[in-house]
Amino acid sequence: MKIAAWLGVCSAWLLAGAAFADEPDAGASPEPAPGESARPIWPWPAAAGDPLPTGAWHAWTLAPSTDTLESAIVHLPPRAAGGAVSGTGRVARRLSERPVAIAGGRDRVFIVDELVRRAGELRRPVRALVATPTPAPGVWGYEPVGRFEVLPQLRRSAPVLGAGAIGETLVLLLNEDPPALVALSGGAWSELDAWPSGLDPAAAIRLRLIDGPGVIGLLAETGEGDRLAWRGTRGRGETIDWTPDPVEASVWGGAPDPFEHAVAMDTSGWVVLDGSGELHAIGEGYARRLGPVRTTDGSDDGARGVGWPGGLAVVGGPARAMVVRLDAGEGRSGRLLASETSLVTGRPMHEGLLMGGTPVTGQDVRLLMVVLVAVLLAVLLLIMRGGAESGVAELPDWAALAEPGRRVFGAMIDLVAAGMIAAWSTGSTLGDTVFLGGLGKPGGEGPILLMLAVGFVLGTAMEALTGRSLGKMLAGSAVVSVDRKGRRFGRPPGLVACGARNAVKWFAPPVAAMLIFDPNARHRGDVIARAAVVVAREPDPDPSPGDGPKEGK
Repeated sequence: MKIAAWLGVCSAWLLAGAAFADEPDAGASPEPAPGESARPIWPWPAAAGDPLPTGAWHAWTLAPSTDTLESAIVHLPPRAAGGAVSGTGRVARRLSERPVAIAGGRDRVFIVDELVRRAGELRRPVRALVATPTPAPGVWGYEPVGRFEVLPQLRRSAPVLGAGAIGETLVLLLNEDPPALVALSGGAWSELDAWPSGLDPAAAIRLRLIDGPGVIGLLAETGEGDRLAWRGTRGRGETIDWTPDPVEASVWGGAPDPFEHAVAMDTSGWVVLDGSGELHAIGEGYARRLGPVRTTDGSDDGARGVGWPGGLAVVGGPARAMVVRLDAGEGRSGRLLASETSLVTGRPMHEGLLMGGTPVTGQDVRLLMVVLVAVLLAVLLLIMRGGAESGVAELPDWAALAEPGRRVFGAMIDLVAAGMIAAWSTGSTLGDTVFLGGLGKPGGEGPILLMLAVGFVLGTAMEALTGRSLGKMLAGSAVVSVDRKGRRFGRPPGLVACGARNAVKWFAPPVAAMLIFDPNARHRGDVIARAAVVVAREPDPDPSPGDGPKEGK
């Protein structure tokens, strides 16, 4: 018992340290290069997938950390009948770096990373993630689970001026001399000789490639100061069919500089988000102001700094401008704020927290840690206090103690089940929850705490009602009361007793693990709850005819 108590004290000490410590420092993530700022470079990448049969489409945007190179890919699911509601989004993956560009094709997002050196050669890695529907309406999962699809690397080191995707084809604009368009299709890279008619890319002052729903957009500024825009679709072979959009180039004169601010496309026009948080819609013959993004109002601006309004994406349908940004008051593990504005009416559709985004903030993590420490300390007091019971359980006639191996198997099933629920609910992975890989990552403690809470609540409820958690069902065991004086003897323990043993199991796992060395195969939670995990005893074999008493003659 002393060893178990000391193990519990160590667990409490570690939890307490995590509860009252500051946020993890930037050393947990890659450091910026000398002279490079860790602040996010705005505008941030955004993407839009191909239109679905409903006319809606997926959208994606990047949500960088405020003080490190870490970031998150945020998925904005289609808005349509039976689909996601306004303000809905979800963190699809957390990254330890910031991609240079993203692009959406069909139901996937392409992620273009910084250059890496392989075999003495600079290459640009490219990854992909696919959004997959779940049984819940408007809720999406992401494949491959827990990782990315790795695509062929681009063996060219020029800076990327933008990315777009048409179907399964990824297109990059490279800042070479002269500028180049390259495409990834069919597992191979190729160069496109597909510039708009009348545009000399070598003579352009500035160029930018934008991803749109089923199209790509090209922006160019000529030596005369004119701003031109084209909308491109995939043509025959290695070509792109370009259409001037908007036709009247003068329309861009009254809009914010599209090369310095966030730009996104919808099916009929363009949207620009300037550094002050103002939205502008641009189309053929018009350029109008939609108004400010409300999530940039208030004291949060002072902490965030002027000119950091968020990541812009256009989600459909009908088309809406979505701006996603971090709540600066929460730090890099904070929640996401979202503003959604109709491009048809200009009416705000959602303002506030991103629904379905990161559910646990930095303050929530610390509060939950404090609660866990309090629960664990209460359990430790009970453990060290002990009781009159010797630890030897009086079992019902039909039961035998479950062997430690069976109990460990059942506990692992419960752990994985709780981890899957937490990972699915937060957009995390099993590695970050079950194997604690999220520790040290921005917001990584949230899924782990949710896993512990889910395991505790489900285990307590199921054992109180049926005597079995999911793991015990699969392991063929059950928990029963061994208090012969109580009315529940041989039946599932009460809610309080189940809560006590599950508190030890989930919040003091080193103490629970001591059952392996206990001759009675019971941990201190079982002893406190006056319970035992049992299996049905095999019935005694029927006596053979020759074994019975003989009748007298």
